[in-house]
Amino acid sequence: MDNFEKLLLELDIKFNNLNIFKQAFIHSSYVNEHDNENLEDNERLEYLGDAVLELVVSEYLFENKLLNEGEMSKLRSKYVCEYSLFLYAKKLNFGDYILLGKGEINSNGFNRPTILSDVFEAFIAAIYLDLGLCSVKKFFNKFIVPIIEENSKKLFIDYKTKLQEMIQSENKTVRYILLEELGEPHDKEFIVAVKIGRKIISKGVGKSKKDAERQAAKIALLKLEKK
Repeated sequence: MDNFEKLLLELDIKFNNLNIFKQAFIHSSYVNEHDNENLEDNERLEYLGDAVLELVVSEYLFENKLLNEGEMSKLRSKYVCEYSLFLYAKKLNFGDYILLGKGEINSNGFNRPTILSDVFEAFIAAIYLDLGLCSVKKFFNKFIVPIIEENSKKLFIDYKTKLQEMIQSENKTVRYILLEELGEPHDKEFIVAVKIGRKIISKGVGKSKKDAERQAAKIALLKLEKK
């Protein structure tokens, strides 16, 4: 029994096709360095997993929360943002199974939010393709809902608002500046800086501008709180 089989058994997933689950953990950098092995990376799975996860989360909120449309949409966006997906993947130790190229290994790619969040979405797609939507819902309710409930305060902190409130007394303004936009159209990565007054305080990286701004605001808060 290999490590992937053990992981799936721990997650109560009675798989049919082990290879599709392995593919969910293959990063493009690994494929590039093993082009003679006829491997496929997890990017197509990630694309599908994103849509499946939105559906599962939408149904979960509809059935379990007495909220209006706008409130459900806002909550869904928090459940599926990059930071939340990164947290789910970390809690499930997905970083221990990711296959990366040497460059990503040297830069600690096993702990990069963008890589771990992509793996989580790809894993959702693997469950969907191998076992169907009901199995995705079962996995979500058994393993992800408890993580959400345990970390609700951490997940839903509005770092941008908190940062704005912190520096209000200093009569300074907070600005978010897009520094770089990297990657292919289907796999973007944004780098954003937080500028307070005339000084850049921190930088954040994310799959969307909002995620990058949130990450930058979080880092800025940590720096300012230390001072």
